[in-house]
Amino acid sequence: RFIENPACKFGDVIVPAQISRDFVISCESPDQDIFENNGNHSGIDGVGDASKVEFSVSLNGVDFFGDGLVYEYTKSPVVYSMSPRGSGGSVVVVRGKFFDTVDSDDFGIICQFG
Repeated sequence: RFIENPACKFGDVIVPAQISRDFVISCESPDQDIFENNGNHSGIDGVGDASKVEFSVSLNGVDFFGDGLVYEYTKSPVVYSMSPRGSGGSVVVVRGKFFDTVDSDDFGIICQFG
């Protein structure tokens, strides 16, 4: 059976997809800016928050399935500074932003030295 035009749909944006030999569908998510800058506020909460968008897939580029699937855009954590800088045995304080975007159930936040 031949599959033509597989696609993924993020909100209202359709992007091409690839299907591997073991039937895994992969596609590249569009930049989050496309939802915010083009008036295409297709966030799932109905108030224009484009950080979470509905996600679905298609095997023919027309008929999409995956009701209830959600793709969430997150910002990568950024470290501004850490202190103290010194010998071992100290409590280290890390300052930055977007630490709340890390899902602690999946990965958690860890410090690695060395």
